[in-house]
Amino acid sequence: MVLVAHITLGLVAGGQARRLGGHPKGVLEVHGRPVVAWLLDLAEGFSGVLLGANDPAPYAAFGLDAVADVTPGKGAPGGVVSLLLAAKTPWVLCVACDMPFVRRAHVEALRARAGDDVDVVVAARLRPDGERGAERPGPGAPPAPRASGEGAPSMEPLLARRRRRRGSRLCPGEGAPSMEPLLGLYRASLGAAWHPRLAADPSLRALVASARWTAVTLEASALDGLNTPAELAAARRRPR
Repeated sequence: MVLVAHITLGLVAGGQARRLGGHPKGVLEVHGRPVVAWLLDLAEGFSGVLLGANDPAPYAAFGLDAVADVTPGKGAPGGVVSLLLAAKTPWVLCVACDMPFVRRAHVEALRARAGDDVDVVVAARLRPDGERGAERPGPGAPPAPRASGEGAPSMEPLLARRRRRRGSRLCPGEGAPSMEPLLGLYRASLGAAWHPRLAADPSLRALVASARWTAVTLEASALDGLNTPAELAAARRRPR
């Protein structure tokens, strides 16, 4: 288990939220608080908090240290790599700014699995077909540890909900989710290794699959994000 003092909370505030009127997702209110405020509750005992945002102005009220993309235009992979490079701790918990239902218990589940044998611990959910949907490491990469949890999980790096995004590749099989290391615990040293690879426009899923990773199955509701007006309305109706 990784010590909390060895972790930085990295909030990934990328995306233009066009379907939500262009409003930054992290400042949208759910149950009377901006999503970022709920996520900051996760950082108790952590070494610090970083905000991955090229335009930190909407988040100025939170007084967070902002990190701009080291390589512009690379989306989630660029945001995560930038946070890893900026962190002063051995580990970074990366969380997308549109995930209001991540709880400290979910973080503890990821932290409990982290150790010397892995470089990334991501959240996972069971696929409807009951088959494992996570990728295996590419040629030359060390064998990936098996995912933990009952049943066969699909990989959700970054505690991200399953969703198709332009440029993201899906795992084989029906219902396979896109890989979004946007709820995951990352070893910060990966930033230096992954930075040169951004020029080739890899998916975040591909970066994670190239490292020693494992997955922890979490309740599916923890992985819900805010991408459309309907999802925002549903989140506001849902009990905390």
